[in-house]
Amino acid sequence: MPTNYSFIQIEYGTELYQQMVQLRFLVLRKPLGLTYRQDDLNKDQAFFLFALTDMHSGALIACCCLENLQPIYRLRQMAVHPDFQRQSLGSLLLSEVENWVKEKAGNQITMHARAYAIPFYSSNGYEVEGEEFLEVGIPHRVMTKLL
Repeated sequence: MPTNYSFIQIEYGTELYQQMVQLRFLVLRKPLGLTYRQDDLNKDQAFFLFALTDMHSGALIACCCLENLQPIYRLRQMAVHPDFQRQSLGSLLLSEVENWVKEKAGNQITMHARAYAIPFYSSNGYEVEGEEFLEVGIPHRVMTKLL
């Protein structure tokens, strides 16, 4: 991992968790005119929460949630701050999450990928499965990767 960034696990309800919610809102919800309800956030308690932070400033740069469906894990709510997109930091976070899953004896990651994100996930070894469907009002595809 580049020395400028730290891969961390975030605890639900902490200050870093609040920053994670704000980043997810900025990247994933606000462009669609959506907000988070408390019911949405309560679900995060059941997930593993991960982030990349800047080692110098501590700023949260990228984040994701991971749902344990052992031995499969489901990636959810992955977001990279707009100022840091297209710098391979999403790929870095994804690689760290994949390593974490392997350490937990997981053998596959699946997700509902937004259609515009399919090239990113494909470039990281994920494969499209099934037909396109709508989720939060936009096209998605199931994508998976065997680890």
